[in-house]
Amino acid sequence: MNSVANRIVKEWIRIGWGMVLVGILFRLVSFVVLAPLPGLALRAVLAFSGQSAVADMEIVSFVLHPIGMIGMIAVAAVFLCVLALEQATFIVMAVSERKVTPGELLACLHFTILKTPNILRLTLQIVVRVLIIAVPFLAVGALIFWLMLTDVDINFYLQNRPPKFLFAAAMIGVVLGVMCWRLLPRVAGWFVALPVLMMEKEGPWTALKVSEQRTMGHRKNIGIGFVAWIGISLLLSMVLSAATVFIGRSVVPTFSGSVTILIPVLGALLIIYSLASLVISLTQSILFSLLMTDFYRHTLPEEKAVPVSVEALPETKSKFWSQLTWPRLASGVVILALFSGLIGVWLVDGVRPDDDVLIIAHRGASGSAPENTMASVRKAIEEHADQVEIDVQETADGEVVVFHDSDFMKVSRVNLKLWDATLEKLSEIDIGSHFSPDFSSERVPTLKEVLETCSGHAVVNIELKYYGHDQDLERKVAQIVEETGMAESVVLMSLKLKAVKKMKSLRPDWTVGLLTATAIGDLTRLEADFLAVNSGLVSHTFVDRAHERGKAVYCWTVNDPIQMSLMMSQGVDGIITDFPLRARKVIDQRMELNTVERLLLELAYRLGVITSSQGPEQ
Repeated sequence: MNSVANRIVKEWIRIGWGMVLVGILFRLVSFVVLAPLPGLALRAVLAFSGQSAVADMEIVSFVLHPIGMIGMIAVAAVFLCVLALEQATFIVMAVSERKVTPGELLACLHFTILKTPNILRLTLQIVVRVLIIAVPFLAVGALIFWLMLTDVDINFYLQNRPPKFLFAAAMIGVVLGVMCWRLLPRVAGWFVALPVLMMEKEGPWTALKVSEQRTMGHRKNIGIGFVAWIGISLLLSMVLSAATVFIGRSVVPTFSGSVTILIPVLGALLIIYSLASLVISLTQSILFSLLMTDFYRHTLPEEKAVPVSVEALPETKSKFWSQLTWPRLASGVVILALFSGLIGVWLVDGVRPDDDVLIIAHRGASGSAPENTMASVRKAIEEHADQVEIDVQETADGEVVVFHDSDFMKVSRVNLKLWDATLEKLSEIDIGSHFSPDFSSERVPTLKEVLETCSGHAVVNIELKYYGHDQDLERKVAQIVEETGMAESVVLMSLKLKAVKKMKSLRPDWTVGLLTATAIGDLTRLEADFLAVNSGLVSHTFVDRAHERGKAVYCWTVNDPIQMSLMMSQGVDGIITDFPLRARKVIDQRMELNTVERLLLELAYRLGVITSSQGPEQ
């Protein structure tokens, strides 16, 4: 492998800069032209299906629908197309025995474009072959999961990890390991198919066969080379992260006293980080193509001459480099400086000084008391939460109670589904001792009890939970809310868009929102009064778009002080947290920070200068 590494280094020295230019060109084309295509295709598919977006529980059914499958395949095809075309162009450049001139770069690109249909067919064939091998193993893994881990609520397994869970996970791991053992040799056998397709007069199907024949006896070395490439890629990413932290900690505090200097510095730091990320991405792609080309050359039969080389391609003259002068270079620096300033201004504009945000206690103050108990509800009120979020379900005798999971395994180790239990039975189940012996008296509360306790103290945020066993949950909840006189002090939400629409049809004047962790499409177009989203979906653009359409944005579940501060800077309307008092303190601390200091806090966190274990005051 040392000889392989030496050859790749020599190749990098010979044509590396040319590949860098091609790689940058592909990324520019991807960003400007190809990057919007998946979004446009997805919007078209969603529009054709009669939906503007799908979230969480609807995603699976959407993806399994023929229209959804077509959309997903189209999105994947765009990215695979860009990757395959870039690698193919690199390969054409790498077969040359001399340096490639700037004019020949365009010739290589032109040659690759002509081969595009065959490249796409080859990519599709490889994907199909991988799926043929992988799907049976994935099906076995899914079957193991269904047989062993669906008898009780998955939250119990994830939190407690009993021997049964570990055994099932080990079995699934073995199945996936066998899948990789079967898959990797086949993938190694296809390793030189793309060079064969590009440099020889072979079609996609034949290129795969030729690759399998030539790589016999070389697949172990191919595997070692691939592992080495992964190791180098990970090392480069780690170096970039470490360098970012070092630069951030060294540079940012130096200019914190001057807004005029700080803004361009922050913009420059982002540009440097983006350029470093680009260099690493290019290095990874180029090394992979050089590795592929090297194995192609050394598996090529002696009697087999490569019929096409870059020398045979039509040259295109380029005078770009000869026209580069010092004044033009200086102009480029000025433009870059102005661009840095614009990025800095954009960052400052993105930090919202107004912290008019609701503190929403997740399942009550569940960081300080057992979730969805009267103790957690009372604690949330004590810690001045604006809203107390709870989950409601129906019991076997039709009562609406406050509980999250489908069964009691996580909170009491009782293997009983909630919809199989009566209210009388629930009074016997201790759901507090798992948190602390001090809460051994806690039992499953009814919705009515929670509403009466919160009356005059906090708004109740009711999440409608569905496990396929509800009878008439929406109507019963509405009736209980009105009976307790809390109609003006509740909001409701659900993971199911159909439930949101049904609740809204029953009580048009009530505030009903959609809860979601993942989404496809534009969530802000859905029929909901507010959006309660995973914090990973929150961005300035998303919040602004939601506000433009009259929808509030809540984010969940945020317990870290730094993350809370970041979400407030994004402009969210509510933070769902297990620790409402902690969130209240973050608001108080942020009141003492000016816009620049808040910007520094956000940027320092994103650059790794501070970690989530530190508080805003640091």
